[in-house]
Amino acid sequence: MKITAIAALTASLCTISASQSAAYSYAELSDEGQIAPGIDGDDRSGALYEAGSIGKFACTLAVLRMVDRGALAIDARLGDILPETGDTPIADVTLRQVLQSRSGIADGLLPAFGDDPQAVMQTPDAMTATMQYASGELANAPGDQWSYDLVNWIVVQAVLEKVTGDDIADILETLVLRPAGMGQSHIFIGAIGPEAEPPASPGRPIPAFLTCAGGLATTPTDLIALARFAHNGGLSANSLAALTDIATPDEAYALGGRFIARSETDARLISWQTGSNGAYKSLVAYDPIRDVGFAAMTASGDATAIQRHRSDWMAEQAPYSR
Repeated sequence: MKITAIAALTASLCTISASQSAAYSYAELSDEGQIAPGIDGDDRSGALYEAGSIGKFACTLAVLRMVDRGALAIDARLGDILPETGDTPIADVTLRQVLQSRSGIADGLLPAFGDDPQAVMQTPDAMTATMQYASGELANAPGDQWSYDLVNWIVVQAVLEKVTGDDIADILETLVLRPAGMGQSHIFIGAIGPEAEPPASPGRPIPAFLTCAGGLATTPTDLIALARFAHNGGLSANSLAALTDIATPDEAYALGGRFIARSETDARLISWQTGSNGAYKSLVAYDPIRDVGFAAMTASGDATAIQRHRSDWMAEQAPYSR
């Protein structure tokens, strides 16, 4: 789906029938700085949900915080960061291109999963997975095309673990979850665990090497904290500029996530993150200028209700004063 402006999404989502609603949990950040959680339906208070691809945004923040510490360079070659890839076709791909999903790295993961899912799930770590599923001949020249492939996030995880020497769960806890105030969240491998809202249908298990693409268990309240963190002290001015620099306008895609224009007449950006794994659907919208936000998560398999609530929330936001 192409995302160009909130107005277009609002117009389309408001036509959805109310009969399509499903149970979900949500949270709203008011302009007084208070986050108020809520539930629509019979979901359990405080239950966790899988964040899906919003984990990519969290890992991107971890990368940028390492850049701010001088431990990484966003335009470094993979061959320099990961010496194991030095003699492979991906050696000249830059970390920025990987985060932009414009790396040109060919997807070797899904074919391998189709052939032998059990063997893929047993791949021991992200570096091994990078060499097995992400180091073949490029699909296209780096930077030329946007392609939303999971293999990019295997590489991101390998980079973070290589540079820090730590496990991805510890990295995210130290660099993102704890400083962002995401006290309800944790990283999981495989299935999310008993504290989760039970999904209407099971999703694909998350292997250990793919944590950045789906291993975040969280709540709507913590999703707002995550989006807010990037704009409220979590990143330097340079890293924040990199995070919000749109590399693929037709997809509103920057680094590890989307930022969309507030309206067709107001180009100021809103963080607009979404995620999915099976029945788990997640979204968060955050306006850094006004410091207000909305997030919602469901385990119903139907994102209609949370998209409609987001659309209603956006419609309630007053225009910026000029």
